[in-house]
Amino acid sequence: MTINPEDMCRVVEQLSDAEIAAINEMVPEWGYGPKHISTDLGISISESRALLQSLHRKGVLNFGHLMDDEGKLHGKGYWLDRFGEAVRQRLTESAQPCSP
Repeated sequence: MTINPEDMCRVVEQLSDAEIAAINEMVPEWGYGPKHISTDLGISISESRALLQSLHRKGVLNFGHLMDDEGKLHGKGYWLDRFGEAVRQRLTESAQPCSP
């Protein structure tokens, strides 16, 4: 799947400060639940859940079953998908807005 730079820029420009903070807390190889983000950002679980759901709707996160290193089910959560990793990279590369 090729990432469309225009789609990525549109999403980057629509992110709230809280969504950017949540993305920056996430490591691509790991899954996260609302409690993780809540603790890391010092916000309520309901605020964290809303952030994660918003990022999922924007296509930055996937949601599903999480597995541990041994392949055993370890609950459900969110993780950065390929598009989300590209958005995260764009956020870390430059504070400049995307070009139209």
